[in-house]
Amino acid sequence: KRLCMECVGCPHGKMKAQCQVCNGCEHGMARRSCPRCSGCPHGKLSQNCLACSGCPHGTMKQRCSKCSPCAHGKAKVNCRECIGCPHGRMRARCAVCAACPHGKVRQYCTACIGCPHGKLPKNCSACRRCPHGRVRGKCPDCAAARISQGSRASPKRVRA
Repeated sequence: KRLCMECVGCPHGKMKAQCQVCNGCEHGMARRSCPRCSGCPHGKLSQNCLACSGCPHGTMKQRCSKCSPCAHGKAKVNCRECIGCPHGRMRARCAVCAACPHGKVRQYCTACIGCPHGKLPKNCSACRRCPHGRVRGKCPDCAAARISQGSRASPKRVRA
């Protein structure tokens, strides 16, 4: 009896063949008709038990069968799960969180962007104009006897 000898090209790993025995394929090969897949390389996923592929940027592995987008404000880690970056930080090369450069804000937790003059970040993804009497950044209130001009507070003469 010929025991599941046919292999097709695929990254290194073992596959369970329909003969119900776990057999290791030659390096770079995989069983063609397998009920169960295993052994995809790190950061890859199995598709129809035939090939392993990486998830597209900004997506994650789900049950080793398909890629799905990360939730808003999250970032992927090694194409396996989505995590949130701390406020004011961004995902760098999909592995670590890094601080945004001064005067920049994160966008979708993947890149840092500069807000237009006199505007401030909203919901970690867009910029909005500062409310009257506030300054850019965390939009704090201006100190007494000061007014907001663009992105900073300036002294104002107060008549007695």
